[in-house]
Amino acid sequence: MKTIRISIAALLLTATTALPSAAQRISRNKAWREVAKREARQLRAERQSADSIEHLKAADALARGEFVLEADRLRLKHGEEGTVGSTTNFVALHDGMATIQVSPSYSGGGPNGVGGITVEGAVSGIERSIDKQGAHHLTMNVSGTGVSAQVAINLSAGNAGASATIIPNFNSFTMTLIGRIVPFAESTVFKGRAL
Repeated sequence: MKTIRISIAALLLTATTALPSAAQRISRNKAWREVAKREARQLRAERQSADSIEHLKAADALARGEFVLEADRLRLKHGEEGTVGSTTNFVALHDGMATIQVSPSYSGGGPNGVGGITVEGAVSGIERSIDKQGAHHLTMNVSGTGVSAQVAINLSAGNAGASATIIPNFNSFTMTLIGRIVPFAESTVFKGRAL
């Protein structure tokens, strides 16, 4: 009987000493959650600031007509979409000339030598606008060897994310390149052989 009382007393003593430990763990967990929330808010603010700076640079490049839309996704006419390399898929405007390169393959084949096709042409009919939300829009006609198309570029508000829809004049093979706009001088694209 004495051993049972001692066992119960030991159990009660252990339970009472464990309670402050559990309370301390809860307190530490709350403090950790607060630190994590604070760091997440700070990271979001830094990301928004970086996105804002990228957007301003992209909007300026679009307004000057010296930009490259480096695409990492390609959407075809009926909605099929795939991931592509941003160094070989782009729409560029530089010195009044547009370059459109689509290379969905990593094989290195194709007419341009990097797995697709590259066309260049003179630009005409450039129209720019900004909507109420702050998104920038640019449309232009591109005419040259192997290309006669209208290109509609949309730069989203608040970051450098953009899309370029290429609408050929002589067929219905519309495609959209999705990625980000960078100033021409900062671009890292690799241009293949043009037609």
